[in-house]
Amino acid sequence: MASIDEVLAQEDPTTFAIALSDLVFPRWDRDGFDALTPAERVAYCVDALEREVNNGGFHQFFLNSSGDTTAETAAALEAIGAAAAGSLFARAVVAFPGGQPPKDREQRVRILEGVSEETRETWLALDDEFYTYPDDLTALMRRFVGLHRGEFRAW
Repeated sequence: MASIDEVLAQEDPTTFAIALSDLVFPRWDRDGFDALTPAERVAYCVDALEREVNNGGFHQFFLNSSGDTTAETAAALEAIGAAAAGSLFARAVVAFPGGQPPKDREQRVRILEGVSEETRETWLALDDEFYTYPDDLTALMRRFVGLHRGEFRAW
């Protein structure tokens, strides 16, 4: 397991992002979201957002456990200074039926089973905007991690 200093030493952006994910996700998987430090939660949320949207769009983000942390993800984007991505994410959240996804995954799944074609089209358009990366999320995460390095723990 790499230390946060070893993660930050990764010059290649993709290698950095993978190393950070490899540091945070195993603890989330083992101990849960609440066991993470505030900085680790930010890293988890931004990484989960990227993973889900890049794999299956905002629909997948809300469908999977990442949707449990919708509010925290909005705060994480703000914490790293990703204003454009934060605005994009906020539009995806507002498009969710009722304007706010429930924290409970089973409830979200039931709602998503009946989501309208209009909502799907909205999310598809937002997916395409997300794929242009209006903010350099990796660079913003690197800066954030550097400022909060003491809050990242190797397990």
